[in-house]
Amino acid sequence: MTVVKVCIRVVPIVLAAGLVPRASRSQGAFAYADSSGARLLALSAPSSPTSVVEALCRSGARLPIRFVGHQSRSPGDNGRQRASNFDYEEGDVFEVARGSARPDETCFLAPPPAAKVPRTPADSVCAAGDSTRLSQAKARRVVSCRRIVTVDDLTHVLAVEFERRADSALASLVLTDRDQMSFLDFPAARGPEGDTWRVGDGGTFDPSGFGVLFVVNGPAERAIAVAWAGEEGESLVFAATGPARGAFEPLVRDYRYWVP
Repeated sequence: MTVVKVCIRVVPIVLAAGLVPRASRSQGAFAYADSSGARLLALSAPSSPTSVVEALCRSGARLPIRFVGHQSRSPGDNGRQRASNFDYEEGDVFEVARGSARPDETCFLAPPPAAKVPRTPADSVCAAGDSTRLSQAKARRVVSCRRIVTVDDLTHVLAVEFERRADSALASLVLTDRDQMSFLDFPAARGPEGDTWRVGDGGTFDPSGFGVLFVVNGPAERAIAVAWAGEEGESLVFAATGPARGAFEPLVRDYRYWVP
């Protein structure tokens, strides 16, 4: 069986401030660590790999890295983006200069300098006021809402499911503080086998698979890097807002396929 990876690169919107620099927008890429955590393999090719000098990983580790070279695909490649297949898959390889990633974890290469690692995980039901604001913003009733990440005392990331309309389903990750809500939307439709957002989800939105690598929360722009683990693999997106700050626009998308 031939496994085809699809990487969607979206032309970035024009951002007013400098918190999400060109390096993050055009050279940024997701990567995964080998079994030792000493090397990272980019899932898509950065435009200038020698300029990429830092990685921020799902565990919160911020690591200095250096480009080693491009690795060709070997006959042993099984099409899975896992540590066990690291030495066989084609891609740009980076070496961790100090410290290490966790084995097999997902990282983002070239994170914005202003990126903040979420301070604490938070798995709690949203406040009543959050649900009211969300419903008003989308003109759609909130079915479920959980705070999955705390960035600081006033800033959180929420995982929200809205009411379904016919075959149209909508879930969102929302970066929220006292004054602003910025939405990273995941629209979907129920498939013939009952799946909606992810293979094997049975039509149920489960926020437990989300991992927020980092956020940027500036006065004129915001950014977020998200890994969403599912049965077959991990969907990855780095997105930013413009001055309006209401909706995140994907800048980099990728996918880690890992079904045995």
